[in-house]
Amino acid sequence: MEFFFQIDKSTLMPDLKRSGKIKPDIVEVDSKWSYLKKSGNDWMIWVGDFVRESSTSSPEIMMEKLLTTKQFDVAEIIKTGGVFYCIHYIHKDQKIRVLTGFLNILPIYYYQEGETLFVSSSAKMLADHCKTMPSVSYQFLVEKLLFNYPFTEKSIYQGITSLEGNHFLEINSQGFSGRKHTNIDDWIVTNPKPVKSALPDLTNYFNERVANYFPDEEYYLSFTSGFDGRTLLSAALNKSTPLIAYSFGVSQCDDIMLPTSQSAKLGITFHPFQLDKDEYLKQSYELGLELVESSEGLSNLARAHYLYAASLIGKKHNYIVTGNFGSELFRAFRVTGVMVTPFLFKLFTHPDPKEFLNKYPFTELDVLNNEVVNTVLPELKNDLLSSEYLQTSSFTQNQRFYKIVFEIVFRKYFGAEIKAQSKHVLNRTPFIDYEFLKRIFRSELAGQYTDFYESNPAKRMKGQMLYANIIRNNSEKLYKLKTGKGYRPSDLLSLTGKINLLKGKFTRKFKQGIADEFGVRKALEYNRSIIEQATINQQIFKKDIRKESVPNDNLLLNNYINVLSLNHFINNFTPNG
Repeated sequence: MEFFFQIDKSTLMPDLKRSGKIKPDIVEVDSKWSYLKKSGNDWMIWVGDFVRESSTSSPEIMMEKLLTTKQFDVAEIIKTGGVFYCIHYIHKDQKIRVLTGFLNILPIYYYQEGETLFVSSSAKMLADHCKTMPSVSYQFLVEKLLFNYPFTEKSIYQGITSLEGNHFLEINSQGFSGRKHTNIDDWIVTNPKPVKSALPDLTNYFNERVANYFPDEEYYLSFTSGFDGRTLLSAALNKSTPLIAYSFGVSQCDDIMLPTSQSAKLGITFHPFQLDKDEYLKQSYELGLELVESSEGLSNLARAHYLYAASLIGKKHNYIVTGNFGSELFRAFRVTGVMVTPFLFKLFTHPDPKEFLNKYPFTELDVLNNEVVNTVLPELKNDLLSSEYLQTSSFTQNQRFYKIVFEIVFRKYFGAEIKAQSKHVLNRTPFIDYEFLKRIFRSELAGQYTDFYESNPAKRMKGQMLYANIIRNNSEKLYKLKTGKGYRPSDLLSLTGKINLLKGKFTRKFKQGIADEFGVRKALEYNRSIIEQATINQQIFKKDIRKESVPNDNLLLNNYINVLSLNHFINNFTPNG
């Protein structure tokens, strides 16, 4: 799901083809997932998915409506579900607008070379069209190692910028302008509705909104041991469209074992993608590299299983429906890891960010040459200190942190894999439906209204109460099936169930979990001989970390994988290779 165009900013007068499929000569699109509508001299290209209200009969009709209104309404485009790109040319104003969906889950990159403007869904595609391919951005590498994604809008190519969250790109004779279309801050309310009184309305509204995301053809739906997927499944069970449930993990993990047994009880087909089997291991490195390449260094080898499932599903099906973003809407972040690294957490919570940055040892960067680090750190420190996310405001600490989650983490972390999956299958993510999310913000169920680093289980489980209520209304069978947390959805909404909650919590405390549930270490060891054949870029990286054993610590392991991933992209797709 890609697009690219370049244009001289002094003219902005693209010609349309006179024959064949109508599309602007300046625009290249992946035609498998694209539509075009023309109204007079104006035109609109839609690349990707189009989740429409159930009352509209087709994407084409909806686009025609958007084109023929007196004023092109960006707000209406943003409310459209699905992951997509929209490119709109307004002849009268000599203006082009480039949009992606709500929260900007998919990236938009832009760059200027002389009088020529370049815009693309792909930084690499854009770099390939430049007269001189841009070199590697050292700041991108440093941010990737510190945050696990770039905190600023740097791409892996020097000078190529990604568009900020909740912005659209406007292009006219003056050049580029990023304009904000949605301000999440405005959704924060002073007196949110209490959880218990909000549950009935949100339950009904969720079912109403999620219905738009279920395709009209057979599709795959993520069904794990957790709450996100089974909440979606409960709603899908009431629809006539056939579905296949799926999850991935090593054979003995809860995400495989629980859905396998429970799908039989529910009478649905279940497809497990087992990540400790040779079928996956033999492809894991190649798929990991594909993910690195398609995300242009945003993701890494550890997440190859997302492409494994998508590539197999995509051979016969067009859609998956997943619980991505679900639990992150309701809970307070309190455990550091790949989404919220220790560096981000310490930076955000320190009373004096400047003092923190001056004293921080930056051990994550030990794998980089000193020249790379010394070149980047002063500028990065200035960028971080001037960032709006670290400025004080009238909001609580948790509300300020959620701004980072919605505007950076969601699109940089989840967006990388969703974009890569789109080559094979389209991922529909109902939990970030614009209208549903806006209504969530009016209630105490939203994670923003929890205290920062909240440890009280009762307050942390409020999102699960909504899930349980939705499941109860949709499927009595699913309501009484145990989750991987050791308790059932029904336990959350009954007095007697509280005993099971305590029992489940106690059992999990002493239960020996699966250390490598997604087979990451197993895949690395399986592919060690291939990994050792790669040439480490000595211009950038200080030492050959492949000679060390695969780290047991999860954060060190992620750093190790990031270096292998970035090294591959740099060596193969940049002038520094």
